[in-house]
Amino acid sequence: MSIASLRRLGAKMRGHFARWILSNSDIAPGFKLGGGVRIVLRQGGRLRIGPDAFVQRNAFLQARGGQLSIGREAFIGHGAILVAREQISIGDHALFGEYVTIRDQDHRAGGPVPTARNGFVTAPVHIGNNVWLGAKVTVLKGVSIGDNVVVGAHSVVTGDLPDNVLAVGVPARIVRQMPGSVSTGPLRPIDVIKA
Repeated sequence: MSIASLRRLGAKMRGHFARWILSNSDIAPGFKLGGGVRIVLRQGGRLRIGPDAFVQRNAFLQARGGQLSIGREAFIGHGAILVAREQISIGDHALFGEYVTIRDQDHRAGGPVPTARNGFVTAPVHIGNNVWLGAKVTVLKGVSIGDNVVVGAHSVVTGDLPDNVLAVGVPARIVRQMPGSVSTGPLRPIDVIKA
């Protein structure tokens, strides 16, 4: 097969794949994808993306039998990995730094069966509205993060976080209360605050 034939076949497959993704998804107007984003929907997995959400380049979104839901005007940073075997829901105006990882499953380990063939233990993950996850934050299965939460870079969130807190560390611990709810009305220019 010639290189030109391979290119034509690849273009057809990508077109077919894009139509298949759209038919198994609920994607609102204004949604934007950066280059190199991979979307994998398998075993009945579903994807929902709200209006004006942006998934930056090289991110990986997978719903393998589960549901992955991203809210209105959410920003998913470069190289983020979101894998849903049960459910991951991300609220409106969420802001994820680069290389954030969220998985709603762990490998089942122990016993006579090798870990790679032992299946998974799952629990849903819920991320509230106006949540900022700094660069390289990891969120583990079963975690619920409230609204208006900030999680510092490189933190690992192993347990629930209530509304309006700042959490940092491995595992993430609450270090400060944050101001109350934030308006998610019309956007205004960003203010630069010098420390």
